[in-house]
Amino acid sequence: MDFKLGFYAKLLDICDRLHASGEKIILCGDFNTAHNEIDLANPKANEKTSGFLPEERLWLDYYLQHGFVDATESCIPIGWQYTW
Repeated sequence: MDFKLGFYAKLLDICDRLHASGEKIILCGDFNTAHNEIDLANPKANEKTSGFLPEERLWLDYYLQHGFVDATESCIPIGWQYTW
C-alpha cells in the first residue's frame, strides 16, 4: 500500500509540473482503485479491500482536484456500468 500511494503522489507531482509548463496530459491505464461506491457491484463488502480503501480513493479525489477528468464517469450515465 505504501508503494501504491507513493506512486500516486509521485505521478501527480510529475503531472503538476508538466501542467505548469503548459503540457496537456492524458493518463491511461489501470490505477486498480475504484473511486466511488457506484463503481463497484458490492461496495460494502469491499470497504476493507485494497482497491477501495479510503486512502486510495482519496488520491483519486486529488487527481480530480488537480484538473483531471475521469473519462468513464463523464461519458457513461451514473449507475449504468461498473468501472471496476
